[in-house]
Amino acid sequence: LWTMLSDLLSLWGDDSVVQTIAHDTHRYRSHLLVEASVNLSEADRKSHAHTFLKFLMEGMEVHLGSAIPETRAIGYASESSCMRGIMHNSPVQSQSDRLIA
Repeated sequence: LWTMLSDLLSLWGDDSVVQTIAHDTHRYRSHLLVEASVNLSEADRKSHAHTFLKFLMEGMEVHLGSAIPETRAIGYASESSCMRGIMHNSPVQSQSDRLIA
């Protein structure tokens, strides 16, 4: 699962991908990213937390730098949900999570 999650993080944080991807595809990939972070094993969560957070923050910067409001919203909702997933293994809960569900 960690390998898939790291691949998704690479795509999610790639500026050229984020700027050219179809909105529905981006939302779907963001949803997969959240689901993978919530379902990551405790061992993987502990051993990869630093790397995960580094890539997540880089991706967040790309999303917030977008001129497209929907892209910024997806970035915010995904980051919020992933942080809960990786830090607390919590399910998606917030109102903003509906953007990617």
